[in-house]
Amino acid sequence: MISEEIAFELRLMENEDNWPRWPLLPVKNRIRMRDQDGGAPMFGVIYAGNPHTVFVDVNIWTGDLAKTLDNAKKERFSSWEKLIEAGWKGD
Repeated sequence: MISEEIAFELRLMENEDNWPRWPLLPVKNRIRMRDQDGGAPMFGVIYAGNPHTVFVDVNIWTGDLAKTLDNAKKERFSSWEKLIEAGWKGD
């Protein structure tokens, strides 16, 4: 049985209608901290049409979004569950 927190994250990620900033879902990872920022959480976005992929540390407000995402560091997972297990949660 999965925890309520994981069930909430699954419902959020699996259903793009629940994304408050569709076509993007901002996410945060508090497990894997950034060394260069004194242990600040890692941030990223999930983009509609790219399931199970986190685009890490992107600035979505500058220029062409498609180009920004193409050039971003990506973390790909085999399922939403694996993405959540790696520490990514809706922000």
